[in-house]
Amino acid sequence: MEKKTTTLLKNPQHQSYLMDSLGLFLERKELIDTTIVCTDQEDNHQNFDCHRIVLAACSPFFAKLYTVSFKLLFQYCILLSSQLFNC
Repeated sequence: MEKKTTTLLKNPQHQSYLMDSLGLFLERKELIDTTIVCTDQEDNHQNFDCHRIVLAACSPFFAKLYTVSFKLLFQYCILLSSQLFNC
């Protein structure tokens, strides 16, 4: 019986290439699929264009938001208020 082997190809620059590519997409406003809008107590706001997959990969909060809540799959803008965080 022939033994099966698995070969993994690893590129040492993969992580750097991925980060550079994500940065370029963000800079060119390409493949952005959500905007985070933050407001403060004076109702000033600031917008942050984002990639949902990056938010979900880096934050359990956003991972749950985007994978569990079906409504948010189609929602482009997320509003975060300073009152939520007692800032």
